[in-house]
Amino acid sequence: GLGLILLIALWYAPAVAFPEFNSPDDFVAYMPFAKRLLQSGTLVDPFSQRRLATLGGQAILHAMTLCFGTENNTNLLDYGLGAMLTAGLLFGSLRKQGLSTYACCSISALFLLIPIPRLNTMSQATGVVLLFTLFRTLALHADAFGGYWQRLLMVGVVAAGVCTLRVSFYLTAFLIVVGSLLFSEGSRRRNYRAIASPAIALGFAGLLMAPWML
Repeated sequence: GLGLILLIALWYAPAVAFPEFNSPDDFVAYMPFAKRLLQSGTLVDPFSQRRLATLGGQAILHAMTLCFGTENNTNLLDYGLGAMLTAGLLFGSLRKQGLSTYACCSISALFLLIPIPRLNTMSQATGVVLLFTLFRTLALHADAFGGYWQRLLMVGVVAAGVCTLRVSFYLTAFLIVVGSLLFSEGSRRRNYRAIASPAIALGFAGLLMAPWML
């Protein structure tokens, strides 16, 4: 456990002011939206093709980083916090499966050692965090949320969060939601919930994403 904590600390510390940026991309396509959000309180920019191609979730996370730092700290979000949160989710998931603390720490540490190629400050590790969260949410039974509808609502909330980060996450989130709900609800013949559940969850996600599309 102590070794994993030290590894996380060593991973987090360099990310606080990680100096590598893709200037033609980061300071044109990512940072301006975060700054505009802090200055004006909105991400609306109808004349920006880059802005229209995304829902702005990553820009909001970047803006939160800028609230406590500068552009030099932008990599902290994905490079540092994203990797740490994913390791924590992985540890919790493995513990729930009954693995020992030592085995969970070892596997989580190995995950942190896997290099992630980075071209810019786009969502990578943060996307993994929310996709893993979506998977763990789908793995829970309806009783954990207080009912059938509450479970689908929470699935929709997490799926919508994933989609706001990056357009390329749409298909992945769709396949995870549809595949998991079809598998969990389709064990009986003529079980109409197997078809209705993915549609309802995706409907909730669409409703939650609608304000981001304005």
